[in-house]
Amino acid sequence: MAGLLLSWALLCSHSLVNAQPSPSPSGSSLGPGPNPWQKVAGELVGLDSAKLEAAAEANRNIGTPFCLAVVKDGQLVIDSNYGFGQGERKIESMSAGKTMTAAMVGVAIQQGLFDLNTPLAQYGVVPHANWSLTGVDWWPNVTARHLITQTTGRGSVEPGSALTYDSDAYIQHLSFLLNTTAPGNQTAREWATRNFATPLGIPQLYAFEDADPAKIGDTPILGKTQISIGGDQPMACSDLARVGQLLVNKGLWNSADGTPVRMLSEEYVKGFSTPQNPLFPYDKCAGHMCQQYSYLTYVTTTNDTGIPRNTSCALNNTGLAQVRGLPMGSLLAMGALGKYMMVMPEDKLVVVAFGSNLAHLECPNGSKGTFSTDEGLVMSQIWANLQDAVLPSQTLPKSSTRDQKLATKQPPPGPHSPFGPGPRPPPGPNPRRPHHPHFLQKPSVGACYCYCPHDQAIGRCMSGIASEDACTALADASHNGVQDFCPSVSMFYDCHDPRVDCSAKIFRTMTLQSNKSCTGPPNASLPLEKAQECSYAPKAFSKCYFLGNATCQHNPFFPLPQHPPRASVTPQEFFTI
Repeated sequence: MAGLLLSWALLCSHSLVNAQPSPSPSGSSLGPGPNPWQKVAGELVGLDSAKLEAAAEANRNIGTPFCLAVVKDGQLVIDSNYGFGQGERKIESMSAGKTMTAAMVGVAIQQGLFDLNTPLAQYGVVPHANWSLTGVDWWPNVTARHLITQTTGRGSVEPGSALTYDSDAYIQHLSFLLNTTAPGNQTAREWATRNFATPLGIPQLYAFEDADPAKIGDTPILGKTQISIGGDQPMACSDLARVGQLLVNKGLWNSADGTPVRMLSEEYVKGFSTPQNPLFPYDKCAGHMCQQYSYLTYVTTTNDTGIPRNTSCALNNTGLAQVRGLPMGSLLAMGALGKYMMVMPEDKLVVVAFGSNLAHLECPNGSKGTFSTDEGLVMSQIWANLQDAVLPSQTLPKSSTRDQKLATKQPPPGPHSPFGPGPRPPPGPNPRRPHHPHFLQKPSVGACYCYCPHDQAIGRCMSGIASEDACTALADASHNGVQDFCPSVSMFYDCHDPRVDCSAKIFRTMTLQSNKSCTGPPNASLPLEKAQECSYAPKAFSKCYFLGNATCQHNPFFPLPQHPPRASVTPQEFFTI
């Protein structure tokens, strides 16, 4: 295997250079290439190591963190793991992996496999979804641009006419496109591994696309040839940081010998920083989400003055992911349950923070896209903790001419409707995670996959289970190891909103563990500055699914048998003799 991966890396070092690389900074400022990250002292890039260490330790107390990575000027200065993320545990990236997908697509375009504007049908791609839900067959019009900007229409409206967010059947056609156009009879998975994951230094990125047997996560049924376009690949924070650094580098990356090669064109990288459909109306764009959405990524287009001062969530900002104090023009990758990357290209800074966190802001009835708005509260807490350590000269967001141009590009804000405090509803389903298990149950001895709450493709697998009924019973059985295999979840509320009592439980299977009153800067008084945290511990698995004639397979989602080391013994009555 090691020899194969080396040959892939050597292949990529030649195949990626389609043109003479542009002049670049010293190799180290471009990141590690395919080599492992080497953490360095902050002073090497003008930062204070003591402040960095203090910020990394303080991050431990923000919700339920798993890992934190910070890269400055191509150097890894923070690489911390907490709780569930300790050791070599890879974390499900959820939809934060979509930004990685968009970068991979850019490599394919750079190598001439396809372009953004030619309909997929003209490449010979066969549709695998219903593109004519309203009687009109939209498939002949669908392009790669529609797929990476989430404007496919999902078979209901004309492609390119509305933002139709998707993680499954429709966006997956990017993999089918790659499978059709990859040279040398390579599958999409082979090509992406050789030409994208291996040069980046994460050759196992696509190795576990079939590791989620009940398909709880973003991974659809893929067989052995496809990759999950909707994200969800298991990775460490420092793995996703490689993609952030690639964007900071404007598409350049180091080969194995330190020679810069061009993986993405500069023009394509600009697309990440440019909202692709900012003039779509409110009802066509999950609120104002299109003011920020670019290539499967969000770009901040307002500074702090754009955040309402009297409320954390008004009609003129629903659908926007706003992070208090973050520089304008920053790129955001966001995945459900607190999977974030913040890229500040002008500051050559990348921050990746994975955790198990949710937020719920007080928004007007009928608000659209509030799942994006909610994420801003958690990211604001993380960024407030890090800002002084990673951007010590910047105490306020930049307000450059470039920022002003970004702001003036946007359409006027929607109408603001006054609203008063009221009972806060429980969190609803996240539009980014509309997934359901879909595999056949077999009434024979097999493996039982028990999933953590909520919609997480992680949990515990047990082999030798006698029957489907025995597997089902494991979900609520005592001593089934749920707290050893499943993380806690923290719910954030904005302290600027009316005070909220923590609910006794969320997701049916998680009960209140602790209530941390408003924390944040002592003199904070603006929305998103302080947050109340309610922490919930898992009391039972979300559900257990039976896979007949199967045994548990070791993978990052269901690691076996030593991790985590405190795993409880499953009651013997559930096993065959």
